Amino acid sequence: MKKNTILKITTASLVSLSLAACGGSNTDDEDIIIDYDKLAIATDQIDVTGVSLNSSTAATSTSSLTFDGASDTVGVNSVSVALATDDLRSKASDGSALDYVSALQNSGGATKLIAIKTDPRDLPSGTAEFTGHANVTLTTGAGQYSGVMPTTVTANFGTAMVKVKMNGLTLDNPLFTLVNGVPTEYTSTGAEYVELDQLDMNGSSFAAGNNTTATVSGFGTAGSTTRFNSPEINASGVFAGPQAAEVAGAATISGSGGRELLTTFSGKK
Repeated sequence: MKKNTILKITTASLVSLSLAACGGSNTDDEDIIIDYDKLAIATDQIDVTGVSLNSSTAATSTSSLTFDGASDTVGVNSVSVALATDDLRSKASDGSALDYVSALQNSGGATKLIAIKTDPRDLPSGTAEFTGHANVTLTTGAGQYSGVMPTTVTANFGTAMVKVKMNGLTLDNPLFTLVNGVPTEYTSTGAEYVELDQLDMNGSSFAAGNNTTATVSGFGTAGSTTRFNSPEINASGVFAGPQAAEVAGAATISGSGGRELLTTFSGKK
């Protein structure tokens, strides 16, 4: 007989139940059903993945953390950090709250996002598109651009490749800070563009690989100030929730002359 196995992804209890209508052997077919807690309604402790971006070293990484549903906090370096529910990275492109990904308050330091990582056995097939938001900081010879960009993440689970596109520095009151440190309101032209292509997927995670490419263009009026020649690319991310319902990631693009782009992003199918 076919059996269903229900897995509850929690720290307190990781339970595997085999439900059979009648007796069966270990050679029976088995369907795996993963039961994921949602961050907003969790009341116990659950395992989450932290997505980090170190602005000093331009390094990205992921780590195993514990979210406490009773206090709505996650432990980061012995500090209880609250969720940043009003942050656009905690929301889908339609403004609704993400279920399995959230931004963190600044007390999280380098850890910017948390995600309830998709079990590798629960990944879908084919191609999926996620839409959401990215916090972006771009430093050039002229100064620094900062704001939020609408973002699309395309994951090909067949080829194990991920592509990230960000279009228009149009959200959350974008700023341009001159080299002398004076911030001014930045009026977006809508032409601002960031692309990361051929990120390597490994199970429920993805990262920059040998063939990863990056494009940055359209910021400000002097295109040369945003051109990256032979950039160094660092990226880390995970898929979250049932059937990779959501995504969370971080990336840095570093070039010559002090040019550097830092971004953390999220999205929902």
